[in-house]
Amino acid sequence: MILHNRSTSTSSGVELTVESIKYLGLSIIGTAATFTIVFEASFNGIDYFPVMGRKADDTTITFITSISEVDKIVLFDVTSYNKFRARISAINNGYLTVESNEER
Repeated sequence: MILHNRSTSTSSGVELTVESIKYLGLSIIGTAATFTIVFEASFNGIDYFPVMGRKADDTTITFITSISEVDKIVLFDVTSYNKFRARISAINNGYLTVESNEER
């Protein structure tokens, strides 16, 4: 599922229903010179809060709640959530595409 498709402005993007999903992977690509994507989840589909994931290429397993790098994959355990989103809170000079892959 594509959460953001060549987005050039701040946006919550597509909110994924993740009730029946165990694990979620996000691919982040684009040309934006600077940006911040905040990873958020919700139990009720209304109130969102930051959630932790980890970069797939990080051997130290450091958990993050946001990212400012392109060409990265971020992995999440979404077992207990109802909704998930990757909110672009800042973006300059370019675009971002965020795509998800789920494991049920």
